[in-house]
Amino acid sequence: TQVMNTMTWSWNAAFFNAVTANASVQTLAVANPWAASNATIRADIANAMSLIETAQITSSLSGFQQPLGFVADTMIIGYGTKNTLIQSSSFAAPYVGGLASENLQYVGKLPQQLMSLDTLLTHQMPSGTAMILQRNRCGFIADELPTQATPLYRQESRKSYRSDVQRASAVGIDNPFAIVVLTGI
Repeated sequence: TQVMNTMTWSWNAAFFNAVTANASVQTLAVANPWAASNATIRADIANAMSLIETAQITSSLSGFQQPLGFVADTMIIGYGTKNTLIQSSSFAAPYVGGLASENLQYVGKLPQQLMSLDTLLTHQMPSGTAMILQRNRCGFIADELPTQATPLYRQESRKSYRSDVQRASAVGIDNPFAIVVLTGI
């Protein structure tokens, strides 16, 4: 478990570093902070989704705009943002009538999907930001050395058992228009 958690933390950090290092990744400043009474959370998310889904490049052959065909399917947020969403009365407003039992303020947790986006939580998302993206299309991991682990063995000097785990890979963003970083939330 400790090895798995450490590797997950490391690969999340590598992904976030690759996103912030890529100047072509789209950013969108939200209209109002999400904790404000006049927050436009759903509109901000929809605008980010639209940036991804309408991304185009100019074709070198024809000179015409060519759609890239990305479809936003994932939102990554930090735990502070999760709590802001749960406490937002404007964001919870659609959960009335037959949906009242699913109200975020009542159940105290986010659904697995918000606005057709899988919602992923991480402690590593910087405060005041969220990320909308198309998973499995925005970047890559190139393994120089795939993950390898030795069987458990006794380390007599420490009176403990251990396993050595190794992986050498590069993380990159090769489709930066498949990501939008929301700022000012």
